[in-house]
Amino acid sequence: HRPDKVIAISQVVAQRFERTYHKKVDAIIYPPIQFLLFETPQHVATHFQEYYLCVSRLVPYKRIDLAIHAAQKLKRNLVIIGTGSELQRLRNIAHNDSSIYFAGHLTDEEIVGYYQQCTGFLFPGEEDFGLTALEAMAAGKPPIVQKASGNAEVVTKKTGVVCEALTVHALVEAMRTLEATMWDNRALQSHAKTFDESTCIKQWRTLV
Repeated sequence: HRPDKVIAISQVVAQRFERTYHKKVDAIIYPPIQFLLFETPQHVATHFQEYYLCVSRLVPYKRIDLAIHAAQKLKRNLVIIGTGSELQRLRNIAHNDSSIYFAGHLTDEEIVGYYQQCTGFLFPGEEDFGLTALEAMAAGKPPIVQKASGNAEVVTKKTGVVCEALTVHALVEAMRTLEATMWDNRALQSHAKTFDESTCIKQWRTLV
């Protein structure tokens, strides 16, 4: 009831806090990425030459099933990095489709390599924020995020695509938009760099 300051990780969280506790949020500080990890090219043997990428815990609310269905509908390759309780269900949805590859748990360097070589990054679920969309930008690759997610607040028309609904159709349309757009990789990386750890530390020191 008597916090010194209330700091949220996104507008989505700030609005929820204010509705619930009827108190003002003092500031929003977006979680930081480790931009330094993405400055060095990582040459890994990816499963496909061209593919979309998901990096996620495989749990229900992440909605990786939408990414699988959208990739299959467009006949695109999809690499899914991560493990979790949904793995077997997602494998069943993929139904032995050779264009859907479950990479499991990888090292940081391998994940960066997959980011750097993908066509685009799919963030199909709704999140309070979600760092992986910024990590994709740090690798120079455009993400697709959900309109209701906190990370949609840091995606512009020049740095990614905002999906209008939590449906396969909306995700397919977002992928078509991504493929029809010319992306400036350096602009994506420059944007992502503004969310590096050093920026986050400065923001915290200003407030605390």
